[in-house]
Amino acid sequence: DFYHVGNSRGCGGTAIWHQGKMVLSNVYKAWKILETAPKKSVFQLTYEYDLENRKIQEVKTITIELGERFFKSESAFAENGIPADLEVAVGLTTHDQRGVATLKPDAGWMSVWEDHHGKNGKLGTGVVMDPVRITGMQEIKSTVGDESHVILTTRTDAKGKTVHYAGYGWDQAGEITTPEQWAAYLKA
Repeated sequence: DFYHVGNSRGCGGTAIWHQGKMVLSNVYKAWKILETAPKKSVFQLTYEYDLENRKIQEVKTITIELGERFFKSESAFAENGIPADLEVAVGLTTHDQRGVATLKPDAGWMSVWEDHHGKNGKLGTGVVMDPVRITGMQEIKSTVGDESHVILTTRTDAKGKTVHYAGYGWDQAGEITTPEQWAAYLKA
């Protein structure tokens, strides 16, 4: 697997957005398989955040379907068992700014197109969300490894939830071979 994630948000990872910065959880504390079938898998991961001495829990449900380019990511944030009102960031790594970012908040998507050199080819990653739920999009550039991203921000709903879709297009699969084709796919 040539797609390095490290401490980045990888392809569609979440963080709490607080005072202009991402607050990251540690690795997941618990996991549960909800459904496994030949064409669909659903699982949950539970994360914990320390936000200024507040303990926030995120229960993330991931749905992956055979033949689909995107997976569905549903997160429920809570504090002391009560839905949390938070701003949340959803990110795509730019791999230390090697990827080219496209931000389309009004259309509800953002992407990164990156040349992974040699046999690994080129890869587009993307996140899609209902545009009415998006509160912002930006590119974060950093000289620190794994900290360069594009992010969208959103607020949790009354139940402490957010929903987005994330996925990729790899040129060597032969279906999406240019950044223009990737942008057209995301737009559709």
